Amino acid sequence: MQEIDVMKLYDFARIILIVEKDGLSKVRFAKIIYFVHKELSRQNFVGRDELEYIRMPLGPVPNGFMTLAEEHLDIETRVISTGLSYNSVNFRLKRRMLFPNGRRNPLYESISDILKDLRDISTSDLIDISHNEPSWINHSNSELYTISEKDMENPFPKMKLGKSLELQNQQIQASLVKGMIDD
Repeated sequence: MQEIDVMKLYDFARIILIVEKDGLSKVRFAKIIYFVHKELSRQNFVGRDELEYIRMPLGPVPNGFMTLAEEHLDIETRVISTGLSYNSVNFRLKRRMLFPNGRRNPLYESISDILKDLRDISTSDLIDISHNEPSWINHSNSELYTISEKDMENPFPKMKLGKSLELQNQQIQASLVKGMIDD
């Protein structure tokens, strides 16, 4: 694959939301951006250092993620009932959009394939997997970092046995508490 021009957080977010038409919850969206960026780096579409991440208790969060919808009016947030107040915000595009050349565009195809592979992985599993990334382990909460060579050695996330939404929420809550205690 050939590397493309530098992608910014908005570029990643917009393409992901074009593919994920129903939107993504706040916590899941942050993890999805991380794993899409990492896999696109592995495929030489983008550089590992094109995005910075903030180390947070629930795993890496792209730097600028919290103001994404404020700064880009085509991204909207809606409050949905998830049982977890900090994961009740759903991100989506205001209007249905198409990607130029859609299925014939290698970047779009690659992101679509990555997202298809991530769809069956629970948010709590994505959090757990992100907690095994060397960069996340080696930083304290609120520190900035980029994806390292060591992070690239970890394999792409694989689906685990299905979990109920209630169990996923409990695991997300436990990850948050553990991350806060560890810090």
